[in-house]
Amino acid sequence: MSVSPTLESVAAAFKTWRNNPQLGRKQVPLTLRQQAIALLANYPISQVINTLGLSHSALKRWQQSTPEVDEAPEANQFIPLPESPETPSLLCVTVCIGDDTQLVVEGELTSHQLSAVVRELQAVRRR
Repeated sequence: MSVSPTLESVAAAFKTWRNNPQLGRKQVPLTLRQQAIALLANYPISQVINTLGLSHSALKRWQQSTPEVDEAPEANQFIPLPESPETPSLLCVTVCIGDDTQLVVEGELTSHQLSAVVRELQAVRRR
């Protein structure tokens, strides 16, 4: 089951990418292009390009040349998080992998829940 990204989450991912001196000003990563294109199913193109700071022509070009998001179950799978009595912290974690894969985790997470996410990502990577 694929989950549609929200405009806010994609805008945050673009901001993170642009603010990272090692990633910014290179070609927009494939995952960000795919997320921007996916937004068009739920948002007007003018809202997408204005919010993400994109040009209309770039987004149209991406639509024509960007492969669709892989629908393999492990690519779009939810990671169940354990309940914890610990007080959660508000955080934003971005994991960038060399093949243009990016994971953005935002919200309130306990250290126990964050550890569960990391363990699951390590297990998926080994597959």
